Amino acid sequence: MSKVATVGNNIYYKARISAIDKNKFFSNREDAALLTSINKCRIFNIESDKTDAHPEEVIKMAEVYEAPYLINHYCNNVCPIGKKFGCSFNLESDSDMYKASIMLMGSLSQANNAKDVLLKILEDGQITDDEIEVADQAITTLTKLMKDVVNLKIALEKIKR
Repeated sequence: MSKVATVGNNIYYKARISAIDKNKFFSNREDAALLTSINKCRIFNIESDKTDAHPEEVIKMAEVYEAPYLINHYCNNVCPIGKKFGCSFNLESDSDMYKASIMLMGSLSQANNAKDVLLKILEDGQITDDEIEVADQAITTLTKLMKDVVNLKIALEKIKR
């Protein structure tokens, strides 16, 4: 009979349980604690949503469980900096490499235009009030490029595993 979580059925719990296929020691939190260097009580609290994981814990779990999507989840849903400054990523399936590549190609051409706009705005050494909004739009375009580069990197990490 398989175990079903009565407490803690979140993304971190599911990642640990999925990792059992590769390493049976992930079947309990005590052994997972040894492999991740995260206290078993802390793992329980993270898996049961009693506390948020720290970034370094997410990175460690992502590496040890071979679940890079944990970093994606953390940046999208937990990290206040990621949520505020647009560091969110949107990859979920095995076709992510193709999708990420296509999105990056589109962003590269738009980024080239954004670069030209910013150079034009900055060439006289002053930014007028009407140029601020245009510069902000160009920076938004460059932020999208940043996201697409990271998406491609995450997709590549998934393929490497």
